Amino acid sequence: MKKILTIIVFLASFAKSYAFTGEAEINGLWYNIVTKGKTATVIRYKDMQRYTGDIVIPDKVNYDGVDCTVTGIENYAFIDCPDITSVVIPNTVTSIGEAAFSHCTKLTQITIPNSVTTIKSDAFSHTGLTSITIPGSATSYDSAFNNCEQLQSVTISDGVSTISSGAFTSCVNLTEVHIPNSVTKIEGGAFSLCYKLASITIPNSVTVIEGAFSECYALTSIIIPGSVTSIGWGCFSLCSGLQRVEIKADNSTKINDSAFLNCTSLKTVILGKGVTNVAEEAFAGCSELEDVYCYAVNVPKTHRYTFKDSYIESATLHVPEVSLGKYENATPWSQFGTKLPITDEATRIDSPMMKDTHDDTVVMADGKTSSQLHKGINIIRKQGKLIKVLKQ
Repeated sequence: MKKILTIIVFLASFAKSYAFTGEAEINGLWYNIVTKGKTATVIRYKDMQRYTGDIVIPDKVNYDGVDCTVTGIENYAFIDCPDITSVVIPNTVTSIGEAAFSHCTKLTQITIPNSVTTIKSDAFSHTGLTSITIPGSATSYDSAFNNCEQLQSVTISDGVSTISSGAFTSCVNLTEVHIPNSVTKIEGGAFSLCYKLASITIPNSVTVIEGAFSECYALTSIIIPGSVTSIGWGCFSLCSGLQRVEIKADNSTKINDSAFLNCTSLKTVILGKGVTNVAEEAFAGCSELEDVYCYAVNVPKTHRYTFKDSYIESATLHVPEVSLGKYENATPWSQFGTKLPITDEATRIDSPMMKDTHDDTVVMADGKTSSQLHKGINIIRKQGKLIKVLKQ
């Protein structure tokens, strides 16, 4: 009898140690189950039986008496399920696979838990999402939300360091973006082709902006904080509504090729003292350019085509008074039709010129006073203070 009991115990022990790895349907969802690791991941539906309605993904599923933690949503798991209306993702999930929810056109809201670190390409493309919050845990979400045509608002949570490549490309109705101070890099195509994005605030934590904002037609002005040291190829190219650019450049900063190419409404460019390199065609095709203020005492390295087809012979260059001669002898800076000294960094106007002026007096870059605003940047005295006013 003892021998029989020993054999039974051995067989039971052997059965428990035998790990199951495979697919199983549990409560209407399909999973890839690994009992030895006690994990499960959601997989694509079978036999064209698409998921519909409200989807609740549990944090655990039980298979053959083994509790398995749900750790991921695999590639294509819910792809092309147009009748899914909502999804609950548990905080045990760490990854969302490629095209996992792509073309779920009725999916308008979803909360991504702070456990998720990776959201793969096209995970939510072509969905009906109207807003999304990227959790602070996310480290990679390249092209994850591209072509979400209903998306209007994006919030990047504190803790995220990179806005991933192509993350929100072609979100044509996006109007609102919130970026925290934890972000240091905005990668290429992150917001390209977001036609209705009219304004964006880039925090002073960002050091690198790649080609992130091309063809954002509604942008009218942009301030690049002093922390940024590299503005990437084509970064704001074809932003046809852009009228004013200020690059604060506290440190050595390079403006790369075609960064503002064909910004056909651009009138005013302000380059901070740290700008060291303005590359080929950086401001080419900016046919309405009127004023360029460059605060760099040392003439930035440029290319002969930096301002190609921007008609700078009709524009005004404003540079530090001590460096005016250097700019006058350097191509393409020398090709500006008018070159004027900047004698006061704070106001762009020599402060002694303002001593005897009265409220509402307009003082232009050459020191002349006027009672009327002129196109471009104006300095006006208001209640004893100097303010800058841009007239379009």
